[in-house]
Amino acid sequence: MKAYFFIAAGIFLAGCVSDPGVALTKHHIETISVEFDLKKIPASRFSEASHDLSGQAASALSTLIHRKEINSLVGEMTTNKIEFPLMVSSNVVHTLEQRGYRCVQGPSDATLVFEIKQWGFDESSPFSATRLPFVVIEAGLRLPEGKVIWRGWSNKPDKPTLRTFAFGPLASVPDKRKNGIGVTEWADYYDYPEKLREDWERIVQIAVEDMLSAANWKG
Repeated sequence: MKAYFFIAAGIFLAGCVSDPGVALTKHHIETISVEFDLKKIPASRFSEASHDLSGQAASALSTLIHRKEINSLVGEMTTNKIEFPLMVSSNVVHTLEQRGYRCVQGPSDATLVFEIKQWGFDESSPFSATRLPFVVIEAGLRLPEGKVIWRGWSNKPDKPTLRTFAFGPLASVPDKRKNGIGVTEWADYYDYPEKLREDWERIVQIAVEDMLSAANWKG
């Protein structure tokens, strides 16, 4: 019975760490405004850059090699008015409201400032031919006096384990939420632009969910 109690308590506390309600309650926050600067969106890239230098270098090289294809896909998005930054903004507000938080325009008890750090196109894994969009989002919840009480990110790096050390990319578990997202040939996105739109919508939703779930409350 004691063992069960400690396990349950550990799960409860782990959940509280990423639960927005903890900081909101502590700081008596009832309203949240969302702030996003469209001018700070970085250039598109091929493959998400990891947090280590070698991963960033590999992503930069892949982007250079695939720049022509990326530019064509971005052009296809522009032609079909696939505005993923607006998808991110509306999805952030919608997800917060679904979780019971009150989002407002104008003065608020706190402001959620989020930023798109990376975006572009990638392969679903080193061993898959599936091609799909990706986006990396970071955010912070700021009080009126400027104090940041929470930070969230959609691609928080996992701590290295013996499994990841031994098997490398083979150790990663496929994200089942991405089932059905992507195409086998880039040409499919040109032939079916609505598929490109739907994939962006799903990728954005996953990224926003991960960002909020990975929250690191500072309060």
